[in-house]
Amino acid sequence: MGKDKVADAPTAAGSSAKKQQPAAVAPHQKSAVPPKKTPPAEVVSKKKKKKATFNNFDTYIRAVLRSGPESDLGTTKETISVLDGLLKDKFTAVTKQAGLLCAKKKKQTLGVKEVQAAFELTVGSKLYKTISGRIHDAVAKYIGAAE
Repeated sequence: MGKDKVADAPTAAGSSAKKQQPAAVAPHQKSAVPPKKTPPAEVVSKKKKKKATFNNFDTYIRAVLRSGPESDLGTTKETISVLDGLLKDKFTAVTKQAGLLCAKKKKQTLGVKEVQAAFELTVGSKLYKTISGRIHDAVAKYIGAAE
């Protein structure tokens, strides 16, 4: 009897040492609440891989410079950094303008027309006409190469 009293005595946290089943379930029946499953130690210790964040355009700038007529032309880190900053600024300006156009039209989805209009407003109409012609040519060439 002395051992049972020690086992049933409350712990420092105030709960009894033995876990009791709910009163509605008989001791010979399974409990209504299934026990929690704990994953194996191997699964718990593995961390999820984080996706790499896209913060700069330097890889693409170098690829474009290598594909041009002066492919042997070298560039410094400062040059790439300046071009990267310039592209980021233009990208944010175009996306902000496109977002404003979507809000004005009360649309939830940003479409190609909104991006084109925002690009034209951000860059200017003369430069846009020149750039858009080259963009269409490049896209047509890419689609033709893919097929």
